[in-house]
Order: sequence, then C-alpha cells, then structure tokens
Amino acid sequence: MKKFILALLLLFCSNILACSDRSSILGKGQGVAVLVYHHILKENENRKFKENKEVITPELFAHQMKILHDNGYTTITLQELEQFINKKISLPPKSVMITFDDGYLSNFKYAYPVLKKYHYKAVIFPITSSMKSRPETFNPDKLNYIRMSLSLIRMYSNMQDIRIDFIGRLAL
Repeated sequence: MKKFILALLLLFCSNILACSDRSSILGKGQGVAVLVYHHILKENENRKFKENKEVITPELFAHQMKILHDNGYTTITLQELEQFINKKISLPPKSVMITFDDGYLSNFKYAYPVLKKYHYKAVIFPITSSMKSRPETFNPDKLNYIRMSLSLIRMYSNMQDIRIDFIGRLAL
C-alpha cells in the first residue's frame, strides 16, 4: 500500500528530477527524489494558467505533503544533498528534496503554510532578474515574484520550524 501511495504521489507531482543511473553518482544504495514545483493557485483563481500543467492547487500540494508526512518522509536542504553526494553525511532512508522554481509569490502564499505545518524544508530557485525590490500585491492573473531582501533571507534561514533556502544572485 505504501508503495502505491508513493507512486501516486510521484505521478501527481509537477516534475521529478532523478538520475537514470543513481549508482554512478551516489554509489550503490540510496538515492534522493527531488520534487519540483512552480506555481500554486486555487482553482477559482486560475483563469490565465489553466492549460499550464505546472500550476497545481493548494489542496493538491497539501495532499502531497500529507502523503509524504504520513509515510515518514524527511525533507532535506540543498546543503544536506551536497554533503550526501560528497559522502560527508548519510541521510534517513526516506529523504526527499522539495524545490520551487522561478520564485513566484504563490510559493509563499500557498506552499509556505503547508511546509510550516509539517516542519518541512524547501529550496526556492528564483529568477533573480525578476525579483522585486518592493513587495507586490498578489494577483493570480499575473506572475508575481518574491521580494528579496537580506532581512527576508535572515528571517527564513533562522526559523526553527522551517528552512527555505534561496538560491540566486542578490543585487546589493
């Protein structure tokens, strides 16, 4: 049953990055699934991006995180993945990395509360040229990007209950 639920979860995820031959990178044994998300919108908000399969609902995202949680999965940071690949640390058997490409504001609006609920870690890969210096008002009909500031990075990287890593170049 657990294998069926995991297979179902992986089927519903936006994208999954995996090596075709993990043993050539990690050695025999454990690999790490990387779940990639982009944009999250409520069904009634999604007027402009209905045909985009990379847009999922907050309910589907929450359901996927619940399945991971209920089946004992542990989320890891980018640093932990790097240390694992370099054989500096070992990871729990059910490790997964959750990532968000592009850095849309919807990641904070809808994914963050769910990640916080499960104490899950995530990595955001923002398009740095699209990041805003001033806060944007969330508008589901356009692609709102996160606002990047050093205080925001400090706030999220110092939180005890969740860690969100920001990957990108900051213009100071």
